[in-house]
Amino acid sequence: MPAPFSAFTPSKAKVLDETADSLDRIVSAVAFNQLGTSDPPPMVHIAIRAFIAFGESVLDQAREQGIPPERSLQLVAQALASSIQAGIAASE
Repeated sequence: MPAPFSAFTPSKAKVLDETADSLDRIVSAVAFNQLGTSDPPPMVHIAIRAFIAFGESVLDQAREQGIPPERSLQLVAQALASSIQAGIAASE
């Protein structure tokens, strides 16, 4: 009998690892673009990962409500700047 879908399998572990690796590459790129380093302090790394989740949520909700993505960009851009500043402050 096959394992239920929710069971943790080696292939699911591989997908989770690849997703985490992809997120880390995105964090590195954002950090390099915003701070000039692809290796931000741990709290900045956490802040950027949290920002990515926030940005996804904003765009999903805007799409569900029929709001054009362009209208959400100011909110997302300001959240990125705030997230990075909060991460820097938490690192000091």
